[in-house]
Amino acid sequence: KLDLSNFENFYYSNSLSNCNINELEQFAEKLFKYGVYGYELVFDIYFNLSFTNKELRLKLIPIFKKCIYQIGFNRKKSHKLDSYEWTEIIREILSNEKESDFALFINKSIIESISWENSYHLDNNVQNIYEVLLNKHFKIIWDDLSNALLSENENYIKFYGLKHILGSRIGGVFSNVGVLFKTDNIDAIFTWCENNKPLAPIRLAELVPIFGNNNDDYTSWHPITKRLIDEFGDNEDVLKCLSVNMDNYSWTGSVVPLLEAKKELFESLLEHKFNTVVNWAKQKIQFLQEEIKRERNRDEEMFL
Repeated sequence: KLDLSNFENFYYSNSLSNCNINELEQFAEKLFKYGVYGYELVFDIYFNLSFTNKELRLKLIPIFKKCIYQIGFNRKKSHKLDSYEWTEIIREILSNEKESDFALFINKSIIESISWENSYHLDNNVQNIYEVLLNKHFKIIWDDLSNALLSENENYIKFYGLKHILGSRIGGVFSNVGVLFKTDNIDAIFTWCENNKPLAPIRLAELVPIFGNNNDDYTSWHPITKRLIDEFGDNEDVLKCLSVNMDNYSWTGSVVPLLEAKKELFESLLEHKFNTVVNWAKQKIQFLQEEIKRERNRDEEMFL
């Protein structure tokens, strides 16, 4: 008999704090009958209700899961669902390694929701979720995730979206090493590359951290990239994608030190076992020498 919006009064109210878990479950089931809006209301109300009560939060997990299963990861934002709250609960559930079915659902739901209109470009919330998914449920989600990384033609957007979620970046504000590479499953990823040649190593080349340490030690190759070169450097398309990855960076001040460091890295490949890598290195060295000269002239002109 009441408009559902009237129940929004419970958002920041303690009036439900005296209810036991059975009463909260019954109240939730009544609101669920109103459809998606009801699930959104329950999630918001119960998140606030349990914000400082870990014991209650744990008891409400089954209700939160019902809301997430019903709404899907990519909520339509028809209501006030806060991204932090949404992400926080999903991560909390996924931190339990027994939540395999939920992990499968979240991974599939994210992949299905990636479109040209919604590519999750540099979305830290999704990255945070994948950090838990990959560390706690890698074997469970890898089949679906790896297939999406190989998407082509009209489904290429799936890879494009995942690239920005999982991949690395040079000179970024946050962590420069993609969440895909912060796991103990690197061997499994390279096995996937071997089993899905030639496309898989090409796609991986767009995701890997190029430089050492946190993709910020420009004096050395990152071990993952060096392994990619050593195992799949006979594929010119892999090397082309590494070049694109390497040349996509944010930088302030003179770029000459970076260019000189890159030149030294390519010089370390001049005796590589693959001729394709040697030729690639020679071409890059020549290009970098010219670019260094141009940038030095540009730096000098700035102080004329």
